[in-house]
Amino acid sequence: MPDPIEGPSRAGDTGDSRSERMRIFAHGCGVVAGCGLTISRAASTAGLMASLMASLMAGLVAGSTGCDAASGRAPGEGIGIILPGQDDGGEDGGDADAAEAPPPARVQLRRLTRAQYGASIQDLLGTQIELPTAIEPDLVVDLYTTIGATQAVLSELGAEQLETAARDLAEQVVDDPAIRAHVIGCEPSAPDCAGQFIASVGRQAFRRPLTADEQARYEGLFSSMQGLHGDPWEGVQGVLTAMLSSPHFVYVVELGEPDPGDEARLRFSSLEMASRLSLALWASGPDEVLLAAGEAGELVEPEAIEAQVERMLADPRARRGLGRFFAEWLGLDVLDGLSKETALFPQASPELFASMRGQMERMVEDAAFEGGSLQALVAGRRTFVDARLAALYGVAAPTEVDAEGFGEIELPQDGQRTGILGTGAFLATQSRRTRTSPTLRGVWVQARLRCHELPPPPPDVETDLPDGTDDSEMTLRELLEQHRENPTCAGCHAQVDPIGLALESYDALGAFRTTDRGQPIDTSVDLDGVALDGLSDLAEHIADDPAFATCVVKQLYRYTTGHHEAPEEMPAIEALAGALVDAEFSLPAFLPRLMSSPQFRTLAIPE
Repeated sequence: MPDPIEGPSRAGDTGDSRSERMRIFAHGCGVVAGCGLTISRAASTAGLMASLMASLMAGLVAGSTGCDAASGRAPGEGIGIILPGQDDGGEDGGDADAAEAPPPARVQLRRLTRAQYGASIQDLLGTQIELPTAIEPDLVVDLYTTIGATQAVLSELGAEQLETAARDLAEQVVDDPAIRAHVIGCEPSAPDCAGQFIASVGRQAFRRPLTADEQARYEGLFSSMQGLHGDPWEGVQGVLTAMLSSPHFVYVVELGEPDPGDEARLRFSSLEMASRLSLALWASGPDEVLLAAGEAGELVEPEAIEAQVERMLADPRARRGLGRFFAEWLGLDVLDGLSKETALFPQASPELFASMRGQMERMVEDAAFEGGSLQALVAGRRTFVDARLAALYGVAAPTEVDAEGFGEIELPQDGQRTGILGTGAFLATQSRRTRTSPTLRGVWVQARLRCHELPPPPPDVETDLPDGTDDSEMTLRELLEQHRENPTCAGCHAQVDPIGLALESYDALGAFRTTDRGQPIDTSVDLDGVALDGLSDLAEHIADDPAFATCVVKQLYRYTTGHHEAPEEMPAIEALAGALVDAEFSLPAFLPRLMSSPQFRTLAIPE
């Protein structure tokens, strides 16, 4: 009878070593005798992962996790699941009361993002571990990798990469006495050591206690590898490889459970909430305190959730985790590959762009963790510069600086530069290589700070304006006025161009200027029926607009839940926006409210 899993052998694999690799990988994925899968020497890791993921998903849909019973539920107790790449069929309705608004009608199976995978590895194995780089890239949807993670489907290459990464990580642990002492915590040849480290590492890696069957299976793998090689550390390496390549580590399953307070909906279980909170705030798995609270059933109560969120925000890992949110919301990763025409902007360099990112990251930390506010992030005068940025902005370099040369400065109240819209990070990334782009800048502000979704330009319309290197004497304002004479373009450009034109005093690198093509720059605009002139007016208008509070809540909600809100959820979003205003746009004051809300901790029952 042909084997059900076939694929090419890895170069250099012998039959015995390949069989060993498959046995280890199968243990990590939860394969046991009688599951309907056999492993041959010709089997590929990718094919095995694909078959196992299909089995796992099918079990979740049916109400269990199949052979390994990883959910801890008996068959028939499941409630359905939305699989990656599958249409969820829409959302249920809502009402105006945020406490009663129905949550998303979906249960998610989502893969860890690259950031979550790396942070989880370092929290589990230690920061001295060298993280793998050759793993499948994230899928970005609606700005966020966390939304993409609910839709991403692991390719065969991706499965191979995860298995290779797991083997490398396990080898690093075993080969370094300091790391293995930290991770294992005992001598594996000791009678009880294997069981202890399997339970401890498995609990942290899977973000839940191992089932009795899982514990026995990993202990069996340890004994098998130890007996095969005559070395208990080979058993440790085999177990770690299996765990770190397991879908139970790489994927997060959220099934929910009946909500005693409302039979018309489900709530995430206490253990599911532990992972939900830690991935949202720390981009990693739960620590011991949070995991213990999850196991004790505490994290189904809003008050307990709020207390944990407050504790977690005081932990340095919150800066790492929420830093990822801000990087994706504000598009900071673009800076890593940014370039300009050096003939026009000789000061442009990777070092300058790194400084721009450093400024934004410090502004974010100040706004989120150092007593600032999200309103001040947009319209505040406090910022951080190093010598490169001070020269670009035309301000005095700070005298007191940190290890990377950054210092805090207060921009003059009568000056134009203010908030994130006055940073090189925003102004340079939302420009062309040779000139500014009022349209790009306006689209960015409308999409990311006001959540106004604009349609793409018509396919038959020419969207390119002159690149700024020709001999034309027309300013960009004049060119855009000419472009808007086309009625198919006028509607969208009327929403974005005024924002960008108010910022025309800043060139494509972010330096201040007073002329364009030798003509004085006019930054006066009309936005939302309000007359504005320049960056300062624009920033204050945006920060004070109720749409900004609503948009901030939407962005946080999308990132932390991995879900784009449906129209029926807007009453609850608007109520949370009111809570953000009441919290004076303080993130530490608002996040406990968001994460204890029904929108974050409950879900509708799938039909």
